[in-house]
Amino acid sequence: MQTNTFDALACPACRVPLNAGMTITTGLSVQSGVLSCPDCAIHIPVVQGFPMFTEAQLGSATDAHAALPALDAKLAPSADYMSFLHRRHVRRIPDRYAAFQPFNESTRAFYALLDLVRMQLRPGDLILDSWGRTGWSGEMLAALFPEQHVVSIWEGNFDVLGYMGYAHWLAAGRRAPNHDIVFVPPGGPLPFGDGKFALVHGLDSLHRYAPATFIGDLLRIARDDAPIIFPHVHMANSEPSPYFDRGGLIVHGRRHLQRLQAASKRQARSAIVMAEVTLFDAGVHGATTLLNEPDTPHYNGLVALVPPAWENAPLRRADLDFAVPGAHGIVNALLDLDGLNGRAVVDPNALGGLMADLLLRHPCYAGRLERLETQTLAPQQLQILFQLGQMRTMDETAKRLQLPLGHVCDLARAMVNTELLQLAPVSGAMARLQTYYASQIVRPLPQEETFDYLWQLLPALYRDRPLLLCGIDDSAFGVDEVTLLVPTLQQGLRALGVGPGDRVVMLCAQHPEAVLLTWAIWRVGAVVVPLRKELAETPTQLTPLLNRIEPALLVLDRPRHGAAALAACPAVLLDALQDDEAPLPANNTLPELSDLLKGWLELPSESTAHVVQPDDPAVILFTSGSTGTPKGVVHSQRALLHSGQLAATEFGWHDQDLLLSLGDFHTMSGLRNPLVAALFAGAGVYLADETERHGVGKTLQAAQRHGVTVLSTGPAWLAMLDLLPSHLTLHPARLRQILCTGAPLQSTLHAALAQRMQLAIVDYYGLTETGGLCMVFDHAPGADDAAPQAGGRPVGAVVQICDASGAPLPAGQPGELRVHSNQLMLGYWRDAGQTAQVARDNWLYTGDIANHDGHGRITLLGRYDDRLKNEYGDIVHPALLERAVCALPQVREAAITSGPQGLVGMLVVDVGFDMAAFVAACRHQPTADVMPRQWQVQDALPYTAAGKLDRKSLAQSLIKV
Repeated sequence: MQTNTFDALACPACRVPLNAGMTITTGLSVQSGVLSCPDCAIHIPVVQGFPMFTEAQLGSATDAHAALPALDAKLAPSADYMSFLHRRHVRRIPDRYAAFQPFNESTRAFYALLDLVRMQLRPGDLILDSWGRTGWSGEMLAALFPEQHVVSIWEGNFDVLGYMGYAHWLAAGRRAPNHDIVFVPPGGPLPFGDGKFALVHGLDSLHRYAPATFIGDLLRIARDDAPIIFPHVHMANSEPSPYFDRGGLIVHGRRHLQRLQAASKRQARSAIVMAEVTLFDAGVHGATTLLNEPDTPHYNGLVALVPPAWENAPLRRADLDFAVPGAHGIVNALLDLDGLNGRAVVDPNALGGLMADLLLRHPCYAGRLERLETQTLAPQQLQILFQLGQMRTMDETAKRLQLPLGHVCDLARAMVNTELLQLAPVSGAMARLQTYYASQIVRPLPQEETFDYLWQLLPALYRDRPLLLCGIDDSAFGVDEVTLLVPTLQQGLRALGVGPGDRVVMLCAQHPEAVLLTWAIWRVGAVVVPLRKELAETPTQLTPLLNRIEPALLVLDRPRHGAAALAACPAVLLDALQDDEAPLPANNTLPELSDLLKGWLELPSESTAHVVQPDDPAVILFTSGSTGTPKGVVHSQRALLHSGQLAATEFGWHDQDLLLSLGDFHTMSGLRNPLVAALFAGAGVYLADETERHGVGKTLQAAQRHGVTVLSTGPAWLAMLDLLPSHLTLHPARLRQILCTGAPLQSTLHAALAQRMQLAIVDYYGLTETGGLCMVFDHAPGADDAAPQAGGRPVGAVVQICDASGAPLPAGQPGELRVHSNQLMLGYWRDAGQTAQVARDNWLYTGDIANHDGHGRITLLGRYDDRLKNEYGDIVHPALLERAVCALPQVREAAITSGPQGLVGMLVVDVGFDMAAFVAACRHQPTADVMPRQWQVQDALPYTAAGKLDRKSLAQSLIKV
């Protein structure tokens, strides 16, 4: 609480200033203590800077002071509260009124008066906000009037925020520096001295609070010339149609006018009653000047006492269009941003499907939306909207997109006029809270997007539940163990000479120590480089890769200890987890991590730790190299966090989940899902041993034994599951979701397993370069039930399909898929040339060919590099044909490549396959004219280590034949 707020406070009964005898002050603010009335001996606690008249104490000041710790606990966000916040995304039902508040006509009626208010106020003036339910009105006022000081009052510990909500979201140091919050009992006398406020903003208040005292109290605490403005007053001029109950004291606008005119305390101020819709439409097609319309037929109005000079004064447009460098853009949650078609349209499913009911109660805004035409958005506008939606300021958005600030401001201001945005320099804390209202996802601010943000949440998200369960040795790691071991490992890394930006190569199977080390690497600002463990068997491939990486440290498990001889850096060994592991050679000199830990526990703490930045590199993931030299994909801390949170929230994970990830750490999903995404959800992670990971039956047994709820895998594993006879297939009791990625999943296989296992199978897409997730597939039957199509919908990204010049393509036309998001790679490791080929104008060009149906569904046709020509010279996308073929009876796998005389199809089939029937069925496919004329049955098809079809080997096999 700032001292100017304290100076305005008074005993609500005696109206005398309060004494601050037992308070703790910091600079110009009061942080904690007890305020006392000298006349009636009532004591008001101040906790974490919040004066709490709702918790007034009788008795002695000493007793009131002794009660402060208990009140502090009421404000401190508890583990239950944090868990509640982080689980709400599972329900996907946002707080619709709070999300809508910056845009609705109730709030915006006041915006039409902003220019008049600004001319009235002087530096240092106090502003009262009498309805601090969501935090928006107070933060908005503080942003628009930075030279004044805003005091918001709220009724106590309930509704949207309450004590913990304010302390968590809008604590001192997070909210605007010129904004304080005071908790006051609803309907009671206001605890302020006479004539303290130069402006009263009473949104949604006049009909709600005690009519006999509320206006009189405001007249007392406001200066004689202060505007007292009540936006959104329920009036009896008419009733809603269709009718709904509005609540509060509802009287005619003329009665409000008569009462204010009769009050001598109003001094020379003019009483005004104006229809809410008139002000909302100001500057659009409504009034252009302030006028009196107490007999308006509208049932909501603005009631005010204003300086006489305001009568007939010009109104501004009722928008927040303050496109200044520090402004945040609040994106309208009622509109759908359709990147594929480059447009914005009203979304009937917005706000958890509650938009229709919301607009029923806000007909003014419903009418505004009806008058909006479909808005065409250029690619740059889509990028700006996306970045503003990630809580960036105008200045941060311009820097992120490498665009001139003035250009970004001009485009954003134009989008305010079409209801896409409201722009104001509100605090980052308020922008974050407003985003939460709309999405129910707790997001870090852009400057907080490092692993350390997630690390700080772990105690609240996990409490007494384990983070890690290890199936190899049945060990478990809870928060206490993790928060002890990871800082110790950080100290050890520094002792080994690993610092910010250094690379740490990991060549090992899944191991709990590898997980803990990775978290420690991220916290010291170093870069983890997990490599495919099979590389240890091919020194001719591993050696040049290590030379490219130049690691500062090599981490090995026992089976790969020999790889240490190939590196010029120090190496450490992970502990043996099984008794039957082969012993190390007698001449082994590599230190084991458990032995090193004993000494590291004694190391002194780092006095000046390096501050990790969001755009610092965090990981390098090398592609399989099936098409040439492996490319090292470099991802930042920011990208890793975005990708992890997107996975956790999109897939609906929560703190009762246990994840079993079958992917190796050298893949994007294999690293992100267990090491980042699970933490965002507070979900446990089960690390399986090698037999459990590679045997379908063993995997299901492990899932049953440990209560796994989420299994992350790929199409190859699902295909093996499909081969198991139904009567021999275990159905783990708690398993509710299987994730699949890495290669296309056939819709027939998806449908068969979803029905058989009776659970959700989530198929998603994303290159390593795009953060591993930017699209989720809907395996719904297409027009031809014999060939079901999987349509993808973008998630967490702007996705477009464009031609060779980069122009977006309309529905039905194939082109290259490009992605814009905050989880794109920083670039390829030490390869600026290849980076420039795929990263252009803030887009990542994927090399995948796709089209869309005009309604948000994307069909992947194949890789650009995989295109084939048939014997007639037609361009053919093999993946599209392969999916169609796999939908035919007895076909398990299919691949198409070029042969000497045209296209050749290769099949892996079930027993009973009939080639003649298959060929006949191909002739009835929509793609029959480009189907191969030659088919071969194979025992198996070649795949890369990442589980993708190895087309290079496929073509070479034909050459050998």
